[in-house]
Amino acid sequence: MKVLLNEIATLNTGYPFRSKFSHDPDGNVGVVQMKNLGDDNIVKFDNLDKYLIEDPKENHLIEEGDLLFRSRGLNFTAAIAKNNIENTIYVSPIFRIRVTSDSILPDYLKWYIESKPAQDYFNLETNGMVLRSVNIKTLSNLVLTIPSVEIQQIIIDLVDTSKQEIEKLNELAKYKKLYTEKRILEIISEAKDD
Repeated sequence: MKVLLNEIATLNTGYPFRSKFSHDPDGNVGVVQMKNLGDDNIVKFDNLDKYLIEDPKENHLIEEGDLLFRSRGLNFTAAIAKNNIENTIYVSPIFRIRVTSDSILPDYLKWYIESKPAQDYFNLETNGMVLRSVNIKTLSNLVLTIPSVEIQQIIIDLVDTSKQEIEKLNELAKYKKLYTEKRILEIISEAKDD
């Protein structure tokens, strides 16, 4: 099934600070910024800056399963909120994607946004030469291919397994490099003794 993103999810722009954001230790709201969107595309809720907002609007609050989309930069990807955090907002240039349909899993949507068809679409529709950006209309018009929920779960499991294998291979490569360097230094040391 093919649908537009805005047919299966709500999209909102981040909280617009009127001036430069600064941490307020007495703040009542946690603030997710670009720096809190991890390299593993999971929202990092530890050590959030705080801000005082009297009555944060619902469309700026984050719930478990929400995707936070990086609308600026080199890569247009989304991080997923794996925890339910109360009184936490996100700021511009982040867009929140909240799935509203039972036909799509948030983790599948996160994967799809990172997929080649979606990235090709974003690259075609990008604004800016140096600081590239995607506007919310472009994001909302992203065409998604949605298989059954069962197939989506298989895809998610396959992606997770692949990431784990890549992490183990990278770790193995690191140890191989250390071993090789140690062995080379031993060979050089032995050659000096001759």
